[in-house]
Amino acid sequence: MSDELKILIEGLRDDIKLVAEGVSTINAKIDRHIDENKQEHEEIRSELMHLRKDLNEHRNNTELHTLRKEKAS
Repeated sequence: MSDELKILIEGLRDDIKLVAEGVSTINAKIDRHIDENKQEHEEIRSELMHLRKDLNEHRNNTELHTLRKEKAS
């Protein structure tokens, strides 16, 4: 193998290592983003469940109020 080819191969190895490091960095960022999204999703879901409960209670109270009003008439 010629010296010129050895130099080219070594340069390619360095470039490949840089790309691999970049991929690793991007993967770590994506993993953090996924974890943050999961947490935010759970927070939103919890809030929606709370709102649904409040809405159902309001609906039940309104229905009871309407029934009482109809009976009184």
